[in-house]
Amino acid sequence: MRKGKVTPRSYMIGNETIPTVLQQPVKSLGRMYSSPLTDRYPGKQVLHLVCDELARIDKCGLPGKYKAWCYQFGL
Repeated sequence: MRKGKVTPRSYMIGNETIPTVLQQPVKSLGRMYSSPLTDRYPGKQVLHLVCDELARIDKCGLPGKYKAWCYQFGL
């Protein structure tokens, strides 16, 4: 990293190249680190995931009280 930006420099151990965060995301302590290393990027991913799940629950053919249960306990 240089000045908050991920550099394309790669490192090698023996004949094996170590992938960078640009090439392969890293999971550490339950958090995914991918190429944009800002705190806003994971928040946008969570927002997108929640919106998709809410739409999926809303489109299912369950009655209202079961949808409410899915919202409370499933999501």
